[in-house]
Amino acid sequence: MKIVIIGGGIAGVSAATAAREVSDAAEVTLISEENYYPYYRLKLSEYLSGELDEESLLLHPPSWYEERKIKVILGKKVTGARLESRELTLHDGTIIPFDRLVLTTGSYAFKPPVTGSNLAGVYTLRNLEDLKAIRDKAGSAKKAQVIGGGVLGLEVAYYLGKRGIEVGVVEHNDRLLPRQVDQEGSEILANAAKTSGVELYLAKDLDRIEGVERVEKIVFKDGSEIPADMVIFSTGVRPYLEVANMLSLGVNRGIIVNKYMVTSRENIYAAGDVAEFEGQMPGIWPVAMEQGKIAGANAAGASKVYNPIPPQNVLKVFGKTVFSIGTVSGEGVTSRREDQGDNFIKYYYQDGKLVGALLIGDVKLVNEVRKLFS
Repeated sequence: MKIVIIGGGIAGVSAATAAREVSDAAEVTLISEENYYPYYRLKLSEYLSGELDEESLLLHPPSWYEERKIKVILGKKVTGARLESRELTLHDGTIIPFDRLVLTTGSYAFKPPVTGSNLAGVYTLRNLEDLKAIRDKAGSAKKAQVIGGGVLGLEVAYYLGKRGIEVGVVEHNDRLLPRQVDQEGSEILANAAKTSGVELYLAKDLDRIEGVERVEKIVFKDGSEIPADMVIFSTGVRPYLEVANMLSLGVNRGIIVNKYMVTSRENIYAAGDVAEFEGQMPGIWPVAMEQGKIAGANAAGASKVYNPIPPQNVLKVFGKTVFSIGTVSGEGVTSRREDQGDNFIKYYYQDGKLVGALLIGDVKLVNEVRKLFS
């Protein structure tokens, strides 16, 4: 049996690993459009500071895949997929046959179509190539503006700041991390960011980016402007659906899957950022890992069921560790604060049931809080 996995993120590696654990006889192939072996995408921002080298980003060394008889094809894009003949075509004309297919194609960084977004000095951060381009520019940059006050945006701001660059964060909402923390948590993080020298531009909407050949400033819709020789967009992601469309799979926002991670076509699975389960697309590492395990195992012959795990995020910036899990806001959600020393801890309830938690403080408490939801 030939199991082919498209996508080299954590969902793809988890799928390949699980498939091999279920079947020693299956041919397992992992195809990645990137030129690098799968790496810790979560560490990309940290790499900006210059504290990590490229090798330390890898999930596993090349020998790890060889030992598990997982064939890895790098730097190849899937340009054709035929269900009838069960074949994929790569951009160089190579034909890859499959019996079971797992789509872990992930997502790409969304760049709003604002005027000037194609100027030199404007970036997104989603992969290692993006990161290298940003790090090269960071060596000479003086003022960087990060568009988006979510997890990735704040990480980028923090690590660029550590390089001595003046950094600003622009956020459409009136507070930071609007999806991950409540108002109180946002205020704690905003104060920490300001103390670290980061300028915050909250409740601001970008109108355009200006410059002659290179970015020189950004202009808001209210007419105000701030200088910049570097702009990084962190404004969300969109799933890669090209292969799904080639195969005429059922798609809503992402590829629709059932509890076995099976798509609308038999023997074709999906997992990670590209997959939509019960209307949800969390787009976070732990979910991608778990979905990948289920998809890979079932592609190899198992019948495992995916049990959704609560969305969770860990952020370490500005001298703070922020951990959120589950639901921390919404209609009918109440909260109870139980600080421990300098640690801010809040629990959230709905209909008398614990549905979420927020911790700002000691990283050692993260596992204690996480256990409440296991």
